[in-house]
Amino acid sequence: MRPGWMILLCVTVLQARENPFVPAEEPKVQLQQTAGAAFRPAPQTNKRKILATASPSSPSKPEVVNFQNIRFLVQSDRIRIETKDTMIKDFRIAEPTRFILDFKSDADFPTRSRTLHTSPFKALRMGVHDGFYRVVIELGDKSGYEIHPYKYGYLLIRR
Repeated sequence: MRPGWMILLCVTVLQARENPFVPAEEPKVQLQQTAGAAFRPAPQTNKRKILATASPSSPSKPEVVNFQNIRFLVQSDRIRIETKDTMIKDFRIAEPTRFILDFKSDADFPTRSRTLHTSPFKALRMGVHDGFYRVVIELGDKSGYEIHPYKYGYLLIRR
């Protein structure tokens, strides 16, 4: 039985690479042809570098927050609130500056919180109450805001 284990060990050692975490060869990318247009692979880049230079406050790319029944797309001057639930109340608290929205729903989920990186918005919190859930948006300034319905939910816009 020992000679069998020795042979297996020798074969395994001979098959092993120096560093198993580095790919043995570059993966080959195949181009696909669709309707006469060729798709070319994206240039190889360092993902860490992209993440370090990406700016969540860029106006073209909103910061996205997905909670239970609601989705927030946060930009520097507005928040798009996408939900099918009906807003039953909204109000503002002066100190600290917060905008509060109540939505009718019988949903049940744990309280959620998320720090935002898009100025002037600081954080989002969402919690369930009896017959509704409440969304609290913390603001970093005392600017005026208006809320308007739109096709997919509501828009909170800075005046």
